[in-house]
Amino acid sequence: MNEDKVALYDVLLDRNQDGTLTMEGRELLRGLREEADALMLRKAHAYALLKSRGHRLAVKDLGSRRLIVMTGQ
Repeated sequence: MNEDKVALYDVLLDRNQDGTLTMEGRELLRGLREEADALMLRKAHAYALLKSRGHRLAVKDLGSRRLIVMTGQ
């Protein structure tokens, strides 16, 4: 997901938590959540395939900006 969509998603989440999100905003938030879920699933699948083939992978945790190094061992 590009930076603009991530920023929009964060704004919509904040508005949802504040109770100020419109129906249009809820629909947009739902769509962005589905897009993010699909992307995460594709990345997890790719990671599992590469790991099963013995590749060493570095995975960035976007939420905390930590770098986690995974090995195929």
